[in-house]
Amino acid sequence: MFWHVQPIDPTDLDDAVLAAHHRLAAAALAAERPTEPPPTREGSDEWLQAVSTPARRILLWSVSDDGGLVGVARAALPGHENSHHAQVEVRVDPTRWREGAGTALLRVVADAVHAAGRESVSAWLTKGTPGAALAARLGLKVTSTMLIQQLSFATADATRWRCPAPAGYRQVRWISPAPDELITNFAHAKTAIHGAPFGSVSYHLPTWTVERVRAAEADLVARNVQQRVVAAVHEDTGEIVGLTELQFRPERPAIGLQQDTAVSAPHRGHRLGVFMKSEMLRWLAADPVPGLDCILTSTAPSNVHMNRINEELGFVRTRTAQLVEGDVEDLVARLA
Repeated sequence: MFWHVQPIDPTDLDDAVLAAHHRLAAAALAAERPTEPPPTREGSDEWLQAVSTPARRILLWSVSDDGGLVGVARAALPGHENSHHAQVEVRVDPTRWREGAGTALLRVVADAVHAAGRESVSAWLTKGTPGAALAARLGLKVTSTMLIQQLSFATADATRWRCPAPAGYRQVRWISPAPDELITNFAHAKTAIHGAPFGSVSYHLPTWTVERVRAAEADLVARNVQQRVVAAVHEDTGEIVGLTELQFRPERPAIGLQQDTAVSAPHRGHRLGVFMKSEMLRWLAADPVPGLDCILTSTAPSNVHMNRINEELGFVRTRTAQLVEGDVEDLVARLA
């Protein structure tokens, strides 16, 4: 079968193209993630028209046949300590799975990220899907596995979120950017996430400084992403010793995406994790994000403590996600 693969210019898309992509995205996500709210038309448009920022460059492609659009691919090229890496997402019409459209897209994507000087490539996939099988055939290795848990507000039991502050601690919260008086403590606290299990990935976690946090916050603003933060403060020292972050992205407005949750080592064992997450959920109940239906969180199976916290709060496991990675030159050769 002949596939026509071409780059997408996100600044030059008419309504018919955007509508076709929305139908494709809704079908692909429903097939792979059936428990999650479907994307809105506005959200699908945001995904396809994502802007490049100083922190990451975005490249896009479509694949079609004589009948029209069959799939799309997006590659994110991060900077800083990950300038060697590319993150890829492929969406294919599920009625056309296993016909070669995904392979045709990946062939062009691999060539492009190789030309951009990237050495490694990764993608998050749902275990057991055709995409995961294709990745295995192409020699990509699973380097991290995460349990996806979902909390739906329509059925959630808010009484589970009654967790008082542990003795000697209090909470502070904000919508990014972080207050100037807290930014130094916040940057220091974010380094605690490095202790969470994440697998043997080639993607490097940032070294958080005040400047790096401010740059990340500016990137969120450029992408129209709201981030809410709840932090635990140690009363005796005034230091931030724990944090939890949630992001609300325009491409999936019904879903809140859990980001870092971390507690510094000397302060673990006081139930600060469940306290901070409870505070976040109560905040969302009192001051909801428009259109929000659910929260998704991803946790390594080996992180038994955090998985138990999520279950205690009412999260339910829905699927298993796998991060697959490979060498770009090897992938180019396999797809040649």
